[in-house]
Amino acid sequence: MAREETNTAASERYLSLGCKLSQAAFENQRALALEWCTSNANSLNESGKEACRRLEAFSLNENTRALVVIHAYADIPAGRVYDLAFDLAEQKRVATRAELLFGIFWRRLPVLSLAHGHHQLAVFCFAHGVPALIDDLPFDKPERAVAALCGSSDWAAIDRGGKRQ
Repeated sequence: MAREETNTAASERYLSLGCKLSQAAFENQRALALEWCTSNANSLNESGKEACRRLEAFSLNENTRALVVIHAYADIPAGRVYDLAFDLAEQKRVATRAELLFGIFWRRLPVLSLAHGHHQLAVFCFAHGVPALIDDLPFDKPERAVAALCGSSDWAAIDRGGKRQ
């Protein structure tokens, strides 16, 4: 069942992030997903075909990161931009411009959205450079959520809700 962002309380509208993937780990995930694209090419809908095209053309660079989302508060479409990153344990926050490019679900399925409530890989482009708060995430081991992305318009509700834990 879909969960739209507009139907989610402002205090819950943030993506919990556990880690970033190293280049090697991302390439492993990319290879698995591209193999899935090839073996399922005849059954893909247009969205699936587009997700596979984006993944095939993509490579990590200095302004992009593959991040493990521990919890997605809603179904988030590619193109969604977040303008605030924050540490879940502290009051530290930083302005950013992070655009969701695509996701990889179940380690092999490229998608043009993130599904609510699930661990999944999200690939973001940080237009003004990757903030240190994101770049300092641990590599490849998502043991717990340590940082988050949100819209600055939701920050007051998130902070008041005590979600920084």
